[in-house]
Amino acid sequence: MDQLRRDICEVVNELCPEDSVALLLSGGADSTVVGMAAQALGKEVHSFSFKMDGIDSWDFDQAQRTSDLLGWTFHPVVVPFNNPKTDFLDLIQKHGCRKKAELEVLLPFIYLAKAVVESGFEHVLSGFTAPLPTNTNDQKKTRLDLEGYWNNIKQRQFSIDGIEFDSSATQRCFEYAQQIGLELLQPLADDRIKARFYGKTWSEIHSPYWKAPWKLAFEEEFKKVGLLDQVKTPPMQVGGSVQSYFENLLSDPEINFKGYTKGDERSRLSQLVRLWSKPNAPKNLVTCSVSRQFETYLIKDVKDASSKNHFTVISTFAGGGGSSTGYRLAGGNVVLMNEFIPEAVRTYRANYPETFVSDVDIRKITRRGGRKYVLDWLETFGLREGELDILDGSPPCVTFSNARKGDDKTLAKNVKYSDTTQDRIGMLIHDFVYMANCIKPKVCVIENVPEIARAELYHIAMNRIRKWGYRVNGQILSSSSFGVAQNRRRLITIAVRPDVCKSAGIRSENDLLRIFPQGSIYEPTVRDALADVKNDPEEVEYLLSATVRSARYELVKALPKSPKLPIRLNHLEPSWTSDFNLTRASWDKPCPTLTQMGQQAGAGGIYHPDEDRVFTIAELKRLTGLPDDFRLTGSFNKKAERCCRMVTPPLYKHLAQSIYEQVLKSASG
Repeated sequence: MDQLRRDICEVVNELCPEDSVALLLSGGADSTVVGMAAQALGKEVHSFSFKMDGIDSWDFDQAQRTSDLLGWTFHPVVVPFNNPKTDFLDLIQKHGCRKKAELEVLLPFIYLAKAVVESGFEHVLSGFTAPLPTNTNDQKKTRLDLEGYWNNIKQRQFSIDGIEFDSSATQRCFEYAQQIGLELLQPLADDRIKARFYGKTWSEIHSPYWKAPWKLAFEEEFKKVGLLDQVKTPPMQVGGSVQSYFENLLSDPEINFKGYTKGDERSRLSQLVRLWSKPNAPKNLVTCSVSRQFETYLIKDVKDASSKNHFTVISTFAGGGGSSTGYRLAGGNVVLMNEFIPEAVRTYRANYPETFVSDVDIRKITRRGGRKYVLDWLETFGLREGELDILDGSPPCVTFSNARKGDDKTLAKNVKYSDTTQDRIGMLIHDFVYMANCIKPKVCVIENVPEIARAELYHIAMNRIRKWGYRVNGQILSSSSFGVAQNRRRLITIAVRPDVCKSAGIRSENDLLRIFPQGSIYEPTVRDALADVKNDPEEVEYLLSATVRSARYELVKALPKSPKLPIRLNHLEPSWTSDFNLTRASWDKPCPTLTQMGQQAGAGGIYHPDEDRVFTIAELKRLTGLPDDFRLTGSFNKKAERCCRMVTPPLYKHLAQSIYEQVLKSASG
């Protein structure tokens, strides 16, 4: 046991020599022993564990308990109950899942892997491919034919590019990790570890404890966390598994179009996966209104659509007009915008001069004279309490970004935001909520980065809305599913007024999920978006020369041209820890998420697939889903900032259309 302990520690240190390590912690013995080995080496352990939103989980609770007792930093990851239809099709058609088990493993892994990357890690330890027989069939086989069992295990394991896997589900996780620049490490798959178990009987491995070798090698640690005498851990996610999440699809005639009714849920879900994995499976859903082709359009098209005047909108934190453009495309009338960033206001006015503009900090409205002042302000623009259809807002997300993760900047003074500063910007979501309380719109729509869902501040704000009877729910939507050639994921939260809920047949917050639009499986590519774009030659030359003059020039040149997938520096060389976000886009995939700082001339953001430069303004407009003739004011950097801060209009077009059809029509009728 001492030698086994040394072997595990040695392998962990070879794979991950850093002083601080990330660990996928299930709560069971395999992943736990890897973390214990890292700690025995003096490493700081950051453990990541998931649970399905709102579902009690033994393994998650044990993972948290283990982390607390051993002094590890625990990172809880909540997998949201979004749209099982979208997730099901994405996993099969985007990620290549071909088995039910692959879906159930990969779905939570996607959220875990992203959380690891967002925490700044480039590698993550796991308990994958542990060489221990653990199920009833294994027990029988080892007793009947020990040699045959272990020979079969050796044959069953397969290797890709020198990496060993014991299942296709593990392979899918590894492939996804590679896509996002994360190295998935499997210490227990090392030959030095596996060799110690080949030929061992079931009783030798599971006596006197379940998975005895791990527990005897780290006996004191397992005793400390209460797992020493644990015979078997309960099944993962009891009462609310990933499987049960997808079971809803069995009653969905669009997904279960063959009408599978025989067998238990497990077997029917397996049938569905096989059905949708076939080459002749539908590539899109009939309910999806998103075009399969990339579409360009002009400001005239926006204004023509808006003339239908289906519903009214006030847009707060409006920026340069991304969400407003989407509402107009859906037939909405944006009667008023509020934004205090001067350059954003100039851009908005350049495109929509007919819209009333309130160009002050929202707090000068919400905190100046109380509720009466807000209502007087509203009446200035021809609206009274309760009349507005949609109150829209995108409170600044800087304090909830991947870089900050809701840190103390939320409460800081003089926080830099665009071309000005603002105090306590993380608290602005409460000003939106206060305005909603005064105005009483039929629907509230709030957009922000997915990370805000982890912030207590967000949940406090949403509970304030609930106190007034509004039903609230949110969903993460990706722009690439709605005709935009960019993988921009945002949490969209919808709140509906109680009387409107009644008229629209919304009986619970889960009913709100049907309002969120169904995206297309087809994703526009960078090639689609830029096919006929008209660039300014002088701007192209300026951006090329800005790269040459920048400190990152040699790094940019190192990125291969025309990669099959977007490629980052740390994909080429894991030791790169600075500028690791420097990325070359792929022609045949959507562009990674554009950030306002990354697209500055000569900065380390997303670079053109073939040229050593960031994207031009004309290209950025295409990748953001803006009209080709949309006017952006200011310098190149200010124009790029406006594009990269914007809500993508096509996503909001489909969102607004769904809100109008499923909620507002019934309320007005």
